[in-house]
Amino acid sequence: MIHNMAKYIDAENDYLYIRGKQEEQIKFVTSLLAKTDFDDEKIANIANVTIDFVKNIQEKQANKT
Repeated sequence: MIHNMAKYIDAENDYLYIRGKQEEQIKFVTSLLAKTDFDDEKIANIANVTIDFVKNIQEKQANKT
């Protein structure tokens, strides 16, 4: 049944799929920021996100402390 759903649902445009992917990207970028001394551009390239995305996560982390 689930396999047949692929005919009707485009996972790439599904809200929950996109949200889950974003959460994984956030976790990955957060880990790179904490465990490496890479600059924002290198982290963005590794994580396949924008530099603004990386900076946004940095700002959120700074506000938590």
